[in-house]
Amino acid sequence: LCNFDFNCSGNCHFNKEGYRHQRPECKACNKREKETCNIARKKSKAAGEPTKAPMGLACEICNEVKKLVYDHDHETCEFRGWLCDPCNRGLGQCGDDINGLLVCLNYLVSKSPDKPSITQDLETGELNVS
Repeated sequence: LCNFDFNCSGNCHFNKEGYRHQRPECKACNKREKETCNIARKKSKAAGEPTKAPMGLACEICNEVKKLVYDHDHETCEFRGWLCDPCNRGLGQCGDDINGLLVCLNYLVSKSPDKPSITQDLETGELNVS
């Protein structure tokens, strides 16, 4: 337990028994993730790009105007865009990659009563649900 920090995000920091929730990643992995963000921010700063979201900007996923976070690719340490915290966390929970999102998407499709068909437009890359 000493290798895992307490999880202080979200509304509930304690489980039913009154114990504090632990983070799912160990301290070393969490430190490495923070380092990728620092590298990405340094790259953005060197390129003259903002490292804080401009005021009034909307989340690039849900289009809500709220506090935004700096989203970056953990492999390349490149800035991807401005996301609200829930959308950014959602990407992380899905593995922060396309395959993880497709697994979730396929799960939702399999549970849908009308079993929609999902196709991708090869020219635009957009997904179409019918």
